[in-house]
Amino acid sequence: MSAVTKIQEVLATGLLIPQLTIIPSRGALDEEIRQEEVLLRRRLCFDHVAILRCWNGIALDVVRLFGCGENASNVGRISSSQIKNCVGIEGAITIGSDAAGFVYLQTCDGHVWVLDSDGGKVEQLADNLDDFFERLVFGQDAISFGGPEWMKELRDAGVVRST
Repeated sequence: MSAVTKIQEVLATGLLIPQLTIIPSRGALDEEIRQEEVLLRRRLCFDHVAILRCWNGIALDVVRLFGCGENASNVGRISSSQIKNCVGIEGAITIGSDAAGFVYLQTCDGHVWVLDSDGGKVEQLADNLDDFFERLVFGQDAISFGGPEWMKELRDAGVVRST
């Protein structure tokens, strides 16, 4: 399953708080993605591009992914959201954030990292964005992402099956 498919599944459940969810009306255009890559001075990873082509960034109550171009203002623009020196992780760009103050980064090899903006701690979370959404945010390891109540909400909504 891809991140796009998992996000679509979660959106269909009605689980997310509508006031905290922003779903852009269109995906990013190829030209917008290309311009963002020029500004970032690196290519975006294929799993990230798949999400951008579908939604051009998205705010999902629990996590937000930034979008491309001027049309990304509601969710934030990738190139405008960069952290200087990306805390020493080679090739990392800021791709998203959450309300708790965590910033999400993706390296050229696709790995997803988290930066705790309060304490400065950085750690690798997932192999790629598909793994991040399928396993961590909305999957079997969601308890480590959002805690026991989040895992209960996912189970109650049928997103995560009890094992």
